[in-house]
Parts: sequence; C-alpha cells; structure tokens
Amino acid sequence: AIELVGGEALGRADGVPICIVNRYGQGRAVLLNFPTYSFSNLSLPETPEADATFLSALFATSGVEWPLRLFNEDGNRRRNMEAVRWKTGSGEQVVALYGPLHDTRAQWKEPQGGNLSLKRILAHDVNRPVRVELHEPKHITLIGGEEPMGHTRSFPAPTRPWRPTFVAITDEAPKAPRLKPATRHAERGRHVHFEAEVPGARGLRALKIRVTTPDGREARWFDRSVMAEPLGAQISFPVAINEQSGSWTVTATDLYTGNSASASFMVK
Repeated sequence: AIELVGGEALGRADGVPICIVNRYGQGRAVLLNFPTYSFSNLSLPETPEADATFLSALFATSGVEWPLRLFNEDGNRRRNMEAVRWKTGSGEQVVALYGPLHDTRAQWKEPQGGNLSLKRILAHDVNRPVRVELHEPKHITLIGGEEPMGHTRSFPAPTRPWRPTFVAITDEAPKAPRLKPATRHAERGRHVHFEAEVPGARGLRALKIRVTTPDGREARWFDRSVMAEPLGAQISFPVAINEQSGSWTVTATDLYTGNSASASFMVK
C-alpha cells in the first residue's frame, strides 16, 4: 500500500518498490519495503547468491565492508558459518571460525524433531576446509597448528561444526617468547623466579609453562598458564626441601604461535 512520493526506487516486484533511498545532505535513508523476517535465509544452500550480493552492495554503498570473507573449496561463499573476532592489542586480533553447521541452526534436532544421535553427530563432525580472505596481507598463525602460515591475505583453515578454530592475525611477524631466570641456582625450601615476555606483543599473550626434571621427566606439579602483558610476567616455582638435584628446564610456549623458549635453573 506504499506509494513512492519521493526518493529513488531501487528494484521493483510487481511494480512495488523493493528499496527506497532518500538523500539528506551527504547522508541517505534507506527503506527496505519488506519485513526482514521474510528475507531469504542466506545460510541455506538453496538461497540464490544474488540475495547475499544485494545485502553486501547495500552495506558497500555506505562504506561498510566485511573484515574478512569465507569461501569453500569451489570458490563460492561459505554458508552457515560464523567468524567472531577479538582485538587482543594494537595490530593483533584472534578470529574464531565456527561451523559450518547442518543445513539449519537447529543443529541438535533431527528433521523429525528428535535429538541427534551420537552416531549422526560424529558423522557430521568432520573437517570442512574453508579459505579465509582478508583485505590486506597479515601474519597468520593457526592456533594449535604446527607453524605460522606466513604473510598473506588468503589462507586455508580447517573447521568443524561444533568446535571453533582459532586464528591469530597480526601486523608484525610473531616472535618467540623470552624466558629469563632471576638466578641460575635455586635453594631448597625457597622459590625460584623467572621473567617471561613476548617481544613486540601489544596485548596480553597466553604462555603455557612446563618444567622438566634433571632426568627428563615432566614435573606436572609446576604446569600452569600465564597471561603475559607487553612488559612481561613474573613466574615463580617453590623448590621443595627434598627436591631432586641437578639442572631443571623451564619452557614457555606462546599459545598464539607455538613458538617457545627455554631456560634452566640448578638445584644443588
């Protein structure tokens, strides 16, 4: 029942304007002449890609663009997937890739309405490769991966339906942490202190701390995770009065990059 009395009509359906644009100075007001709940579900495979192109173009006219884009192995837009970003410091961010889910977001229901069986869950819980594209090249590290992916604007990432894949994106190449003991010799019944830092880090960095005994066994009672600020973090270990003599090794591993550093202290 709406008749166009001003503005510009962009597209029509049976003669009815779909999108009406009114200009005010340097700004624009856009009226979508349909209820948003009736718009196509962009996650479904049967939805025409033109519907997603329409929304992207609408945002692009206002200078708004996706910070990253996701594609499948065929080069088409990866549907039914979420990408959540956290800024962890100046020039540093972490992206969580989640999905793709089943054809709908009711991923815990069978089509008939029952709960998904464990067998069906495991059948869907497989790696679904996705290609991530950025606006400009960045240093990419797949958290939990074997090594950084280098300086690039396009990279592959594995994804699974019910667990996130984390990717660290930084302006500068990631550097290995530094681990420095306050003293090389530890006294029984006292604490031994270390200073850990990640050179060039502009935000908090998670470090995994592990210690091995002089005979090469893991000292799990010393295991911990430390959040290191740009200026570093202080770490201390209590040395028991009956602790094993010899050289102990402390290793700090950067959760983002997998890079690590080691230092030792001596118990006489």
